[in-house]
Amino acid sequence: MKAQKWQWSDIRPTLNNFLGRNWLMLLAIIPLFRILVLTSSDGDFTNWQLSWRIFWSPSLYVELAVIIIALLHKMSPASMFSTLSRPVQYISGIWLVAVIAASSLAAFPTLAIASAINWIVHILFAASAVHLFRCFDADLASMIQKFCLTLATCAALAGTAIIAFVIITGVDSGYDWKSSLPGFAHIRHTGYIFAPAIAAGLASLAIWPKFQIKPHLFVLMINTTAMLWLGSRGPAVALIAAIVITMIFSPQLRNRLFWTRIGAAIPTGCILSILLPAPAIGWFGAIQRFWNASGEPSDISSGRTDIWLETIRLIGEQPWLGYGGLQFQQINSAAEGFFKHPHNSVLQFIFDWGLLGGTAMLLLLAIAYFRLLLDKRIPSELRTFGVLGASTMLAFSMLDGVLFYNFTIAVTIIFLLLPLASINPHGMRASDHQSLRLRD
Repeated sequence: MKAQKWQWSDIRPTLNNFLGRNWLMLLAIIPLFRILVLTSSDGDFTNWQLSWRIFWSPSLYVELAVIIIALLHKMSPASMFSTLSRPVQYISGIWLVAVIAASSLAAFPTLAIASAINWIVHILFAASAVHLFRCFDADLASMIQKFCLTLATCAALAGTAIIAFVIITGVDSGYDWKSSLPGFAHIRHTGYIFAPAIAAGLASLAIWPKFQIKPHLFVLMINTTAMLWLGSRGPAVALIAAIVITMIFSPQLRNRLFWTRIGAAIPTGCILSILLPAPAIGWFGAIQRFWNASGEPSDISSGRTDIWLETIRLIGEQPWLGYGGLQFQQINSAAEGFFKHPHNSVLQFIFDWGLLGGTAMLLLLAIAYFRLLLDKRIPSELRTFGVLGASTMLAFSMLDGVLFYNFTIAVTIIFLLLPLASINPHGMRASDHQSLRLRD
C-alpha cells in the first residue's frame, strides 16, 4: 500500500485554526522572550539587540504576524471601518490626515514617517485583534484565561531572572544597572511588563475564583516584589488608580475572597522588595523612593515637571499639526538628547500631531474607554478584565511612555478592545451571552 502523500492543503485549515485561537500567547511571552535574547554579562549589545531593547521590536513583529493571521481569516480593513459609527470614522480620518501632514512637515521626516507607519501597524493590529476575537468568540473565556496566566507567569520569570542576575553579578559591582539590565534599555522600562502583568493577574483572580489560584498568587507576589524592588513607582500608582476605578464598575473586585487573597500576596511582595539586597543607587527600591521623596515637585516627579513644562511651551509654538513622531528627543531641550517622549500620553500625542491629530487620537481612546465602562451589552466578566487592564495602562501613560512603545501599545489595545469585540456591529447576538459565559 502506498504511503499517502503529504500536502499543504491538508494541514492548512488546522494550522490557521490553531493560530487564530492562540495568537494572543505570542504577545504574552514577550517579557520572557526579551530576557532570553537580550541579556549581556558585560553590558555590550549588538546593534539589533539595541534596537530590540529600545523600541520593543519583537512586539511589532508579533503585531505584523497577527495582521497576517487575520488576513488569512478573511479580514477586510475596509469592511471593518465601514462598521464604525460615523463620528468615529470622521475622527479617524482627521487623525490620519494630521499624521500625514505632520510627518511631511517634520524637521526629521524619515523618523516621522517611520513613526506614522508604526502607528498604522498598531491600528491594523487593533482591527485584526477584533476580527480574530469575533471569529473565535466561543473561546473568549479560554483566551483570556491563558493570556492572563501566561503574561503574569512570563513577567514573573523575567523578574526572577533579573533579580538573580543582579545578585549573582554582585550588588556592589560596577555594572551599569541603569541601562544594561537583561532585556531592558533602561531600568524604568521594567515597569512596562509588571504593570499589565499584575493587572492581568488581578483580573483573573477576580473573574475566576477557582482557576489556578496558587500559581496566580505566587506570580502576583513575585511580580509585586520585582516591580517594587526595581524601583518603579509609576506602575504602583497606576494599579492603585485602576483598582479604585474597577471597583466602581465591577462587582468581582468587591468580593471579600478576592481581597483576602491579594491581601496576602501583595504585602508579602512589598516586604520582600525591601528585604532583598539591591545596588546602593537611587534607581532601586520603589517603597524607599516613595518614603524618601521630598516636597519638591521635581524630586517627586523625577524631573517630569521640567519636561512637561518645556513640552507645553513647544506645543504653543506649533499647536495645530505638531512636530511629527519621533521628534521629541531632538527638539525638546529638557529631553537632554535622551528622553524619547514627554512621559505623558496627552502631551506626547499633541506634541507629535498637534491639536488636530493629538486630540483625534485622544478622542478615539476616550470613546473606546467610556464604552468599555458603560456599554451594558458587555458581560461583566469581560468588563472587569478590560477596565482593570485599560485603566492601569492609561493611568500609567500619564506618567511614562506607555503609548510610545510597541509592547505597551499592543497590550493596551488588547485590554481596551477584547471586551468591545464581544459586541458585533449590529448588537449582541442572543447566542453570544451563552458563548461568553466565563467558566470557573
